[in-house]
Amino acid sequence: MLRENGFEVTFVCPNGEYVPRLREEGFRWINWSVIRKSLNPVMELYSVFHLASIYRREQPKIIHHFTIKPNIYGSIAALLTGTKKVINTFTGLGFLFQNILSRRFEKWRFAYSRSG
Repeated sequence: MLRENGFEVTFVCPNGEYVPRLREEGFRWINWSVIRKSLNPVMELYSVFHLASIYRREQPKIIHHFTIKPNIYGSIAALLTGTKKVINTFTGLGFLFQNILSRRFEKWRFAYSRSG
């Protein structure tokens, strides 16, 4: 719908299984260096600044982020580059909840149910 209304739609994401299809459909794609499961602060900071450099070069009118890291890192990058129109969509519970917090919750729930 955006392309039909004259907008150029560019996807900024890591290279993955959907990139060939996006390109086949005629969308522009820019590779963004981010590792979904990384918790390395140096790599995470690099990801934010890499995204900011993409925003600075592309000068988007509107940015739409999906998932937790792009929401957070993209919002910071947009702030650093003065991009005013940012839409963040929160989907799912994310890696942190699914893999770390949920295990802790299960341990707590199990301990609580045994003591009660």
